[in-house]
Amino acid sequence: MKSRLIFFILLGIIVCEKLTAQQHFVIFVNGYRGFGLDHYTTDGRIINPKKPSPLDSDSSFKSDAWIIGYWSPGNIHFDDSIIARYQHAYPLYVDGHHPLSTSTHKTMTKLVWSYIKTKLFFLRRNPRGILNLKENNSGFNIRVEKGRRIGDKLLNIYCDKDTLATVSIVCHSQGFAVALGIIEKLKDHTDLRDFIILSPEGAQNANCDWSLFENVWHYTSSFTDNKYRFVWRQDGIAPQTTLKNLTDSESTGLIGVPKNTRGLKLGFMKSHHLAYYHWFFDLKKGDRGYFGDY
Repeated sequence: MKSRLIFFILLGIIVCEKLTAQQHFVIFVNGYRGFGLDHYTTDGRIINPKKPSPLDSDSSFKSDAWIIGYWSPGNIHFDDSIIARYQHAYPLYVDGHHPLSTSTHKTMTKLVWSYIKTKLFFLRRNPRGILNLKENNSGFNIRVEKGRRIGDKLLNIYCDKDTLATVSIVCHSQGFAVALGIIEKLKDHTDLRDFIILSPEGAQNANCDWSLFENVWHYTSSFTDNKYRFVWRQDGIAPQTTLKNLTDSESTGLIGVPKNTRGLKLGFMKSHHLAYYHWFFDLKKGDRGYFGDY
């Protein structure tokens, strides 16, 4: 009798811990997945690593494993490292890839020409006229709308109406616009905690109430002390601008490369790609821009 009682007590503890762990969802929204997929628009799937979808058998570019792998370039495990910062967190993955036509570049020709100009005017600091900074409102809104649809799916599948789930969002590049759409749907039904924004594409288009979150951090390799670097070292894939109405405080603002970072590689692509974003992990507890459970 005692052994049976102990068994049910332990089972109850395990079930409770499992439910608690699933109450803080950390949603990873990736960006552009390569020129070979430029024709492809995200199908809006929500990937639960504990429950692989039937589409996992698709080609490597469309599979769940490839989308999850986006967050581990060059053995830098962004997702695992971020999840480990929280005591109880459950990861979900959303594919934010959209065609180049939805970006500020609009066409491959404009992207290539921008790259050439960074080589011709390499001593310039101000990127205007060199990098493609002009807003692409229609393209950005396409991605936001896709995010809204995904947000509805998240509410229906993962958010218990009787329990207020906690949600943190980590996005990169094109995934920023998709994340904003998700937020629109979740903001009235969840407890929003951290918004981690890595090299956002179309940052100047942002329209969000940042006070919804406990922490909002915009990380970029293009700024140091909020000043431009030489244009050839700036992010040319997603030319960086500051987020509208996001002020610098103890819990919000722009985070550039720490001054003591070693082995830093910057450039048109390298300043954007997560494979060269190791400096993100140079931020330690107590530093501005760090987030997680304390």
